[in-house]
Amino acid sequence: MTNLDAHTHIEMLPSGYQRIETILHWENVKGTAHCLARAFIPESSERPAVVILSEIRTNPNGLGITLDFAGAAMALRENMAGELGDPESIVWIAHYGTFSSYEYYPAPDEFIRVYLRHKRNVYIDDLSFHEKIGNEEIPSDVLESLDPVPETLEKLSWEKAASFQW
Repeated sequence: MTNLDAHTHIEMLPSGYQRIETILHWENVKGTAHCLARAFIPESSERPAVVILSEIRTNPNGLGITLDFAGAAMALRENMAGELGDPESIVWIAHYGTFSSYEYYPAPDEFIRVYLRHKRNVYIDDLSFHEKIGNEEIPSDVLESLDPVPETLEKLSWEKAASFQW
C-alpha cells in the first residue's frame, strides 16, 4: 500500500474483510479536501470491495465529497495501489451525519449509494446516479464493522478529532 495518510488503521476482520480506515486528502478544483475513508476489501474476489467516504466537518466549506466524489474515489484508488480490485465493481457509499456539519446536529446517519462510471481509467460522477439507501442495503458484515465516526477519528489520532465532541 502506498501514499496513505499517516492517520491510517488496518485490520483483518472476522467477516473476511480487511478494513482500512484513513483520512483521505485530494485536490479538488477549489482546494485541498479531506474525508474519512473506510475501505472493506474482501478476502474472496467473489465479493466486491465496499468503500464508505464520510463527510467530516473539518473539511473546508465548499469542498464537500458530494461536489467531487469522483475525485475522492480516484485519490483513494491511486493511494491504495490497486488493492480495491476491479474499479467497476467497487461499491461506493457517501456517509453523512452529525459529524459532517454543525447544521446536521442532531441528525441520523445517512448513506448515499454513488454509482460511479469508470472510463479510460478515470471515474465519472453524475448526481443523478446518487441514491439514498437504508442500512439494510449495506452488506451486514460491513455495517456491523462500521464504528461511529468520532471514535474512528479518535482511533486514527486525527488531531482535529476534538472538534467532534459536544
